[in-house]
Formats: sequence, C-alpha cells, structure tokens
Amino acid sequence: MLGKLIKYEGRACSRIFVPMWAVSIGTSLLMLVVGSIIKAFATGVGGTVDAIIDIISAFLVIGLVLLGIVTVVVRFYQNLISDEGYLSFTLPVTATQHIVAKLLTGLLFLIGTALAVFLSQLITNFDRTTGALNSLFSQLERVQDSWMFFSLILLFLLVAVVDTICKLYASMVAGSQFGRHRIVGSVVSYYLAGVMESIIMLVIGLPLFLPWVNDPAQVNSQSVEEPFAFLMLGVLTLFMAFFSAAYFFVSRWLLTKRLNLQ
Repeated sequence: MLGKLIKYEGRACSRIFVPMWAVSIGTSLLMLVVGSIIKAFATGVGGTVDAIIDIISAFLVIGLVLLGIVTVVVRFYQNLISDEGYLSFTLPVTATQHIVAKLLTGLLFLIGTALAVFLSQLITNFDRTTGALNSLFSQLERVQDSWMFFSLILLFLLVAVVDTICKLYASMVAGSQFGRHRIVGSVVSYYLAGVMESIIMLVIGLPLFLPWVNDPAQVNSQSVEEPFAFLMLGVLTLFMAFFSAAYFFVSRWLLTKRLNLQ
C-alpha cells in the first residue's frame, strides 16, 4: 500500500513541480536568447543586460525554492490535517505509511527542484557556474580522502533537507492541537523546535568541538587536511538524523493518538 501512496502522491506533486521546473528552465533559455540578441545589436549594454539577467535568475531561484517548500507543506496539510484527512485515514494505511509516503515524495521533488535550479543557473550563467564548480572541486582536492568528504557533504545536505521536512510536518501536526489557532500553533511549534535543536547542539556539540577550536595548530593551519572537518560534518549529520527521527515519531504519535482534524 505504501507504494500506491507514493505513486499517487508523486502524480499529484508532478502536476505542480514539473510545470514549475519547465517554466524556470524555459525562462532561463529565453533570457539567454534575448540577452545574446541584444548584445549582438547594441554595443555597450552587455553589463546592464547581464545585471538584469542575474536579478531575474535570483528571483527564479528564490521562487523555485519557496514554491517547492510550500507545495510540500500544503500537500501534507491538506491530505492529513484538513478536511481531506477524514478520507485519508479511512484508507487501510497507517500514519507511518502516510508520513513516509509524503516524506519520500517531497524529498524526491525537492531534489528535482535543486537540479532545476542548477540547470537554470548553468543556462544563464554558464561561465560563473562552471567556475564555481571548478573552484569547489579544486578545494576538495586539498582534502585527504576528498571523495569521501564530498560524499559526506552530500549526505549532510540530504539529511538536512529530511530534517527540515520532518520538522515542518511535526510543527503542523502539533499546531493542529491548537484548534482554531492551528496556524499560530504551527509557527510557535516550529520556532520552539528550532530553539530545542540549537540548545541540544550547543550542549552536546560544544564539548566535542572546543578542543579542536582551542588548538593553536588548528587555528593557524591553512590546510583543510585536518580531520576536524570530517568530525564537524559527521556530528552535524548525526544531529540532523536524530532530530529527523524525533520529529517523525512525534508526528506519528500525534496522528495516531491525538488526531485533531479541521
């Protein structure tokens, strides 16, 4: 049944995300063509055209990211917490399966959004984007076990996105306990969750990082070959994984034991 949930959730999300990606990439191609034509027929305006393209590209990136996050939030809210929840919870599906289906689908489409952002930037700012990539990989080459470090960065980013989605889900489910004030409750819950994360990371992480920070060899070192970077990324990834699991179980418990639909 989980597979069917993911299938139908994917279809619903694709109706929103795929046109959004197409508009972004199409707009980038249009800006590239129009900008090239203007530069070819008008001299001395290349800098102005590039500046306008950069501004529009920035708005495209911000719009894609915000729309992606809002879509993931709205899909969860509408299907499980609003009136549609009465229908969703009549299905022979557990709360765990509902959350997992939403989480996996949302994660997949947010990754697709990140790829659409990258492709759009590659179209409008090819030299700058490739230059940034070359600079990144040249920095990674200075690190011992560079591919392991790069894989750890990707894992950290992936877990961070999962943590963000799970925190949004848990905040919405917790906010549903506030009745008519569920939006305010959701915002307050999200803020408190962020404060809790910060406190736990400071209390546990500070003793781990202080010996490295106070080491004069680390402070004065110009090399990134030290294991401190691995330690920091590894610990942060574990923190994010722990918080994600905590938010997941909070959401499951509230949806199972204290379901409060609109």
